[in-house]
Amino acid sequence: MTRPRVWVTRTEPGCSRQAEALEAAGYDVLAAPVLGVAETGVERPAGSFQHVFFLSEQAVRAAGDLSFCVGAEVHAVGGQTAARLADAGITADVADPPSSEGLIKLCAGETIAGAACLIVAGEGGRKVLKGHLEAASAVVSEYLCYQRVSLDVPAASLAGVSHILIASQDGFRAMARLWCESGGDAGVKVIAASDRIAALGPELGFENLQVAAGAADADFIAALEAE
Repeated sequence: MTRPRVWVTRTEPGCSRQAEALEAAGYDVLAAPVLGVAETGVERPAGSFQHVFFLSEQAVRAAGDLSFCVGAEVHAVGGQTAARLADAGITADVADPPSSEGLIKLCAGETIAGAACLIVAGEGGRKVLKGHLEAASAVVSEYLCYQRVSLDVPAASLAGVSHILIASQDGFRAMARLWCESGGDAGVKVIAASDRIAALGPELGFENLQVAAGAADADFIAALEAE
């Protein structure tokens, strides 16, 4: 049986990892990120922090010197983020599910009121965690050390794509622009990592939507296999 051609759109280094997993499972894969990362060059907020939250592995890479984590409780949004921190000698607990909501759940038993908290993330992200911490009377600072930039994907490379994997709302918007510009079929199957991401589909002109259990490689493979 011919396997579908799957477009993996997530930002590197996750794109290459996911493509490798899909190829090992027998899929024809186009590994073409729709968003890249550029460091903002902003200065980190001064001071020491009791809690530090990393919202992506890109945040770990862009944050530079991580000595500000010493003495803090460090929280990672997912396993890959925690792995990048471990590479730098920093132990972090990991959110489950891997999202801002998971981070909120992770620190539910912590004493947050009055605590100095630092959120390390990219520009333009969701403010769910920040809002929750502020509502709990924490003193919250943000270190927005990177920004997402749109990448071009040659239209010719999209030929034959039957399934598109989407791991973020920003990624969905960027993919939709490229797909439309290439004249892609609006009926292509889009597999999103969450209901929140999939909800953008109709607005962006996509109706053939499926929701995976999460953004992990195994989640997307399970969604593909479920067809």
